[in-house]
Amino acid sequence: SNLPTRFGLYPVRNDSTAYGRNNDWDYQDLITQTGVRSQYDLNFSGGTKNLTYYTGIQYLDNQGIILSSEEKRTTLRTNVDYRPNDKILIASRLTFGFTSSNQVDDGRVLSQSSQRPASQALYLPDGTPIFDNGGRKHPIEEARLRGNIRDRYNAVLGQIFEYEFSKSLLFHADVA
Repeated sequence: SNLPTRFGLYPVRNDSTAYGRNNDWDYQDLITQTGVRSQYDLNFSGGTKNLTYYTGIQYLDNQGIILSSEEKRTTLRTNVDYRPNDKILIASRLTFGFTSSNQVDDGRVLSQSSQRPASQALYLPDGTPIFDNGGRKHPIEEARLRGNIRDRYNAVLGQIFEYEFSKSLLFHADVA
């Protein structure tokens, strides 16, 4: 029979109107985007001769170059330095952060886009994505559906002690 099979994915070769092989997709353009990094910081500091402090909060929104890849991070940092005299420093450092990221498998997405012929249909006539066409995955859906969302919390508390014996000899100890 000369009728197309499997929803028109494998039409007869001389059918120039068949949507299954009458395409010219630029997969790189479809699966990549301009990477945009937005960073917002709010900091304040102050103190006296013997006691200084710094506190800052940062929000980072990083959109990757592969479709659906992203990272969002919030970080809070506080530093307090105490100098009871000219020879001693006692300091505390506290950092707390939360990161949420979609770590898309770039290699898999790029591999599928390079292996799939540009003439293969990506969508059925009704707009439904064709996820698997002759063993080749849909590059846009590969990026969108194969996400690897990871949430991570981290905190670091550090203590510092310094004693200056002379201008050329300093004892420094820290614990984190």
